[in-house]
Amino acid sequence: MYANVGGRIGAELLNLLLVTLPVLAVPLVFAISESLLAGVVTYLVVATIASVLGVVFAIMDGRRGQTPGRKAVGHVLVDQYTRGPIGAWRALGRRIVLGILNSMIVPSIASVIMAATDPEGRTIHDRLFGTRVLVGTGFSTAPLPPALPNDWTPR
Repeated sequence: MYANVGGRIGAELLNLLLVTLPVLAVPLVFAISESLLAGVVTYLVVATIASVLGVVFAIMDGRRGQTPGRKAVGHVLVDQYTRGPIGAWRALGRRIVLGILNSMIVPSIASVIMAATDPEGRTIHDRLFGTRVLVGTGFSTAPLPPALPNDWTPR
């Protein structure tokens, strides 16, 4: 069964919260100093933490199909044809595209509308990277439902 839009948004919000909490703690540590060096160090530490957590989440997606947010809502990311793991590099590319799309308002809204109107709940980044988000806790060997006639992803 394909994951619904509300669950997917909830999972991403949980992931965002997990990335934001440590990132917000760093400026508090350096807030006592008003020097330019403290500001630069704060920026570098925040960027490093966010980047490292993004890579960690991509590895989780590639190997297990689940980030902490996706695990909490009971979803798993799978390859559209094999229903297996997608691999860390493909997951990293997917996460980068997802980050770029979510940083802009129009593509972000378009992605949500696409997921809400698509029978399989697929978004732009799902189609680009040949993935599906399913309800479940692990990979399955059961065959996927047949592709819809308008499925333009290369085989």
